[in-house]
Amino acid sequence: MAAPRVSLGPLKEPLGLIRALQWFFSIFAFSTCGGFDGSVTFRVTCDGRDNHTVSAAFGYPFRLNQAVFQPSLTHLCNHTWPKDVHLVGDFSSASRFFVGVAVAAFLYSLGALGAYLAYLHLYRCAGSRLPLVVSHQVCPGVPGGF
Repeated sequence: MAAPRVSLGPLKEPLGLIRALQWFFSIFAFSTCGGFDGSVTFRVTCDGRDNHTVSAAFGYPFRLNQAVFQPSLTHLCNHTWPKDVHLVGDFSSASRFFVGVAVAAFLYSLGALGAYLAYLHLYRCAGSRLPLVVSHQVCPGVPGGF
């Protein structure tokens, strides 16, 4: 195996630029889901009493069934609710899958960009088998790789 020769020159070419953009946008794929939080707010009106604003906050990993409304609804309007009210749904598996795929895309694109920048001289070398090896790694079992 030849020693890597790292050069940033290939980033000016379309393939290098696309790999750099893929790496850059994969960061946003998991950061937008992992850093999201929200809330549900509504107003409770009781006969002859002050209005109350009730809200439930939620965030990643989106276990909505664990989000409890604050202040507790059991103390409002003459105790008409016998227990605390939760939001409906548990979307943690879907959001964790999305973040997992985004992290895998980030790591793949980082490795592909690093390999492209470090071993481009082997890829362009006349008689090199690196393009054939790379194509069979991407599409195994297909003649010619594609």
